[in-house]
Formats: sequence, structure tokens, C-alpha cells
Amino acid sequence: MRRSALENKEMRESDAWEKSLKKFSEISFEGIYHPTPVHPRLTEIEAAIEPYIDQAYNGTITPQEALDGAERDANKILKD
Repeated sequence: MRRSALENKEMRESDAWEKSLKKFSEISFEGIYHPTPVHPRLTEIEAAIEPYIDQAYNGTITPQEALDGAERDANKILKD
């Protein structure tokens, strides 16, 4: 949810705000809710970056190496 929407007076005074959006925005900003990104190639991107996460977690590469590799491979998928 965009901050500009959160600051909209009409929305904040609406029934939808009181019934659900208020709580939804709270859990979103507190880091409790993490929406899954939507992209047609998300499965490919996740498969490409997962090995880097595993390797960094296991200490076979540094976190920076994992980030660099994941970024490179994700960008390659997005460009194809």
C-alpha cells in the first residue's frame, strides 16, 4: 500500500479502512506481512537465486558474492 493512499482522508475515514485496511497496513509496515511479488518469470528468478542463498548460508561464498551472483542471474532472466 502506498503511503499517499494511507494519507488520503477519504480512505482513512471509510468503512473499508476500519474493517480491514487499517490492520493490513499495520502488519505490512511492521514486517509481519510480506506480499509475494508477482512476475511471470518469478519461478525462474527464485530458482536462479536460491543456490546463492544456500551457498551464503553455508559459508561457501560471502553474502556480497551471493548478492552479486543473484543480481546478475536475475537480471539476465529479466532481460531475456
